[in-house]
Formats: sequence, structure tokens, C-alpha cells
Amino acid sequence: MKAHRLILLLVAMFALLFIGVYAADARAGVVQVDSSLNVRSAASASAEKIGSATNGTGVIITGQENNFYKVVFNGKAGYVTCDYVKVVNEIDYNFGPGKVTGSVLNVRSMPNTDAGIEVKLSQGAVVDVVGFYSGWYRVKTGNASGYVSSEYVTLEGVSGSASSNSSVAQQICSYAAEFLGVKYKAAGKSPSTGFDCSGYTAYVFKKFGYSLNASSKSQYSQGTSVEKSDLRPADLVFFSKPGSSSIAHVGIYVGDGKFIHAPSPGKVVEYEPMSSSYYTKYYVGARRIV
Repeated sequence: MKAHRLILLLVAMFALLFIGVYAADARAGVVQVDSSLNVRSAASASAEKIGSATNGTGVIITGQENNFYKVVFNGKAGYVTCDYVKVVNEIDYNFGPGKVTGSVLNVRSMPNTDAGIEVKLSQGAVVDVVGFYSGWYRVKTGNASGYVSSEYVTLEGVSGSASSNSSVAQQICSYAAEFLGVKYKAAGKSPSTGFDCSGYTAYVFKKFGYSLNASSKSQYSQGTSVEKSDLRPADLVFFSKPGSSSIAHVGIYVGDGKFIHAPSPGKVVEYEPMSSSYYTKYYVGARRIV
């Protein structure tokens, strides 16, 4: 009797473990039909039809009820019969926009935790999800791309697109201008106490879901490299200081040959022409985050 109960207990524990893992881990699928596959509001052939998927359509599978997969399709949760969906480990497919749910999310160069970090995203940032690789989404955000854990990105109910980066860039520049006149403060990170150069850029970008590193030197490792001739609004521009080639200062390019920054002790957040003799001489490079 005791052995029988132990077996039942082990079976129950295994079932619960399986369900937990199954529910937590998203998978990808490809629709395989001659014409189209109905997407329904519930796991029933008689449930309301809320859409249809053609052959070759990619879906993200988040669960299963009887013979129906629960999927995210066009930003909505729905159900499709399992018979016409092939589960795959890897797929290149534009699943649409996704939103970061974790506080800080690393975008990595490859789908593993040992890969280098391309950029960091804050909670609420919107990315374009363009592939799935064994629990990782391949994403694009501005000019940066890479891989993030699917656990920290939701596709359901998300509107907009990271591809509309020009409008976001303009918003960043407009928001940056709200702090004109804020005093410089060493290690300052907020308008109430004052900003240093990297504290200022990090504060501005955080508003739009982008997590920048603490120092100007470490921010230079984020995003993608940009030629000076190809500068766009919201690009980060970097400078050294006299007697050193090391990164020592950062600002935000706003267009028309100007950038905005928190310059140095005794000064305030202000615009500066890129053509000024000092900043021309000590210009090092630029990085595109958006």
C-alpha cells in the first residue's frame, strides 16, 4: 500500500513539474495547411473565430489544452488545433513587436548567456521579434540586433514597433532638451541633484526603455558604431580629454551639427556645436542605441 501511494505521489509530482515547465517555456510553431487555419478565442472548434493563419505563418506557442495550442498571433492570444501546427526549435519569422517585462534585459550577440552583450533594454522597451531559437527571441531595436530570453518579452497586446526609430530618436532629443540649464554635478544622475555627462545620457535614455552603462567609457561599448558623417539624432557622441585617448565625455547628437550634454563643473546642460575647436579635436566616435 505504501509503495502504491509513493508511486502515485511521484507521478503527481512529475505531472506538476511537467506542467510548470511547459507553461513557462514558450515554443514556436509553423502553420501547415492547404488554405488557412482558424484562430479561435478558446480551445474549442465551436469557439469564436478571431483570425486565420495561412500556410507558413509562424506562431509562438505558450500552452496546450487538449488538442489545441494556445498561441500568440498578431499580438493576440488565441487557440489553434495542434494537427496543423509543426513545432520547431528555430525559425526566422517576423512575429511583430514585443515588450520587455524584465527590469533590465541583455540583448546578446548569440542565443546563450555566455555571449557578449550588444545593448541593455529597460522594462517597457519595444523590440521587433524576428526569430525564435530554443527559448530565445531574435530581436531588432533601432540599429542593434541580437538575442533575448523569451521569458522576459511579451508579444501579447503590444502595439507599435522598434522600427519606428526615427520618431523615438526625436522624442529622445526633445526630452533631453527639458533639462537645459540643469547644473553639472560629479556623479550626478538626476535633475534634482544635477548631472554628470554619463548620468545625463543614462537618465534621458532610461525614459524610453534603454539602459545605459554608468560611465562614458562603458557606454561606448553599447549599441553600434556610427561614422561621424552618418550621425543621426539621438546618437551618442564621445570625446577624450587633453593628454589622453581614453573616453572621458559623452553627449547626445540632436541634428544640425549640434549635440546636447552636461559639460563640466561650473556649467549646465547645454547645446554645443560639433564644429567647436575643442570638441572637433577630441572627438572619438559615436554609437547608435536607437
